Amino acid sequence: MARRPSRQQGSRGWRTVAVAPTKPGAAPTKAAPGEPPEVEPEAPAFGERPWEQHLVVGLLALIVQAVQYQLLAGDPSVTGPIIDGREYHAEALRIAQSGAAPPLPHWQSPLFAWLLALVYRLVEARPAVGLIAQALCAVAIGQLLLVVARAVLPPRAVIAVGVAAALYGPLLFFASQLIAAPLDAALALLALAVAVRTSAASAPWVHLAQGAALGLAVAARGTVAPFGIFLAWRIFQARATLPLPALATRAAALVGGVFAAMLPVGLSTLERYGRFSLATANAGVNLFVGNNSDVAASTAIRPGWRWDDLAFEPARHGVFEPFAQSAYFTDRAVAWALHHPFAFARALAMKLLDVFNGAEIARNLDPYGALGRTPLTAALLWQHGLRFPFGLVLPLSVVGAWSALRDGDAPESRRRAWRAIVAFVALNALGVALFFPSGRYRLGLALALLVPAVEGARVLARWWSARAVDRRVAGVGLALLVGANLVAPMTGPDLRDEAPLQIGWAHLSAGRVAEAVRVLTAESARRPDDADVWRTLGEAKDRAGDQAGAIEALQRAVQLAPRSAHARHHLGALLFTSGRAAEARTQLESAVRLWPAHPLAWIDLAGACLDSNDPEAARRAGDQAVRFNPNGGYGWYYRGLARQRTGDAAGAVGDLGRAARLLPTAADVGLAQVEAIDAAGRRAEALEALRELLRRAPRNRRARALLRQWDGSAR
Repeated sequence: MARRPSRQQGSRGWRTVAVAPTKPGAAPTKAAPGEPPEVEPEAPAFGERPWEQHLVVGLLALIVQAVQYQLLAGDPSVTGPIIDGREYHAEALRIAQSGAAPPLPHWQSPLFAWLLALVYRLVEARPAVGLIAQALCAVAIGQLLLVVARAVLPPRAVIAVGVAAALYGPLLFFASQLIAAPLDAALALLALAVAVRTSAASAPWVHLAQGAALGLAVAARGTVAPFGIFLAWRIFQARATLPLPALATRAAALVGGVFAAMLPVGLSTLERYGRFSLATANAGVNLFVGNNSDVAASTAIRPGWRWDDLAFEPARHGVFEPFAQSAYFTDRAVAWALHHPFAFARALAMKLLDVFNGAEIARNLDPYGALGRTPLTAALLWQHGLRFPFGLVLPLSVVGAWSALRDGDAPESRRRAWRAIVAFVALNALGVALFFPSGRYRLGLALALLVPAVEGARVLARWWSARAVDRRVAGVGLALLVGANLVAPMTGPDLRDEAPLQIGWAHLSAGRVAEAVRVLTAESARRPDDADVWRTLGEAKDRAGDQAGAIEALQRAVQLAPRSAHARHHLGALLFTSGRAAEARTQLESAVRLWPAHPLAWIDLAGACLDSNDPEAARRAGDQAVRFNPNGGYGWYYRGLARQRTGDAAGAVGDLGRAARLLPTAADVGLAQVEAIDAAGRRAEALEALRELLRRAPRNRRARALLRQWDGSAR
């Protein structure tokens, strides 16, 4: 007779008991004398079925996200995204509205911007609406963790993993900003969910799917890439049971899946930049930030003038192409590691420790430093020791993984899944440490730790109930755990401290100039020694028409940060338009030394040199302006004027003609072209160009006066 399994709870979880099937409507049969009675199959309890688990966890995640977003409804950091969120929003807006993109490679992975653009097209192109994408990612994370947990845990423990994910404080923090961390974590967990369900003996198409999942995760966040080592090793380990052609087929399928999933990024870079590349342009500088002679200082660099100064370093060495600049930083990081192997090993070890410490590095916003942002996050985080949830999850994870890997009675499929989970955490941690331990980078591995943490809680409960461990010993261990979490924490930058400057930027970007001036003026009083605040205030006052106030604010910024190329350029541009050409030239020359690829600074420097009666210097500056921005009309304009003053009439006509085509509504540029043609001895051609100019600008007094003069001389 066929038999079917039924689940009953035992001391070590769920065990399988075989029972005979019962026909529908049949009366229970009596057991024969001397035989045990037949056991009726028990109906599964609520939460044992997979669909029930997914439903409960999905609803809980949505409720928690909804509460968090309601608490943040009026938060300007949501309504006007800050830092990386502002860049993602701007990129998604370009894609959603017109599909237009600047002719530059992707600085960061475009996957999150593509997801945001899809939401903007379906709903509305507003930053707050973009949080729908984050809610979807948070729900997906919970669902994927259920898939992972079901491979190694009993049903009630699976539910516990999902609930822990829905209430995981750092995930809630990152999901309330327009940054890619939740999507990155979801894609990393997708690769893990496939890995725990497959083996080396799986069909080639399964390995293709595994490679595609890993490729998506790597395209989103390259720190997941080392997990591919485990997947390849797992195929290699099957060499005793699979023939060589089968191994080669599975390895090729894995690699092909990775490449196919990353292909859209390469094709997008080819379309917008003309070069195929699977990497983003920020890979090199991010590698250098965590691998140099002063890692502590470089990882503490905040967005602002210090970051700009680092990013402009390749240009100061004559390297201008974005991927070449990335290679420049990569070469520096690799050279340092090769020439200082002990320093590299020490830094790597320290970064590995920091990966498993909840404290955020100074470079990033700290979830634990923003506990008061909402009551919900305040309830789900605390500020001590290894940081909750890390302070609790990490010790439990060690116990759970250690016990699971030593369980020789477990089925091979379960042990194989546990090996995949442990390898994912370890190799992901290594990938993060090779760069730097950012909270957003390690979010995926931190969530994966929830699975062994729940197993660890089960193991401890089993030990406690079986008195396998003396309760006094357990009490001492618990006291040590609490004591470790009371260690004074390191605190990274607080969102509340960073927000006013970024909110001022958001107001300025949205055209709310008066509001930007108000916010930034108050921030300059609160942080009078912050050069980035003064620089942003100067730009806001310039937009508001307060040129004197803008110059004063920018002078303060330059005084505080002499290496701020942006502050020096903006100050120089304002001095130039104010008629103070000599002062402007000093600032602009410093700006182009700090950032040699700054086309606007070269343009303004060319104009300042002309006003300083130095046409040769103006021509050299104009050469650089058109080199770095051939579509910038004013670069050609100032170079044309400089050529005219240095006696190059033909060159002046060519440059000014191109400037007039690029700036058809700029009457001064058109007049300069007309005068250059006339100075070259081509009055008839100049007269025709003048009439064309008057057709576009019939009220231009200078053009009309020049036409009357030339018509009178012709008569």
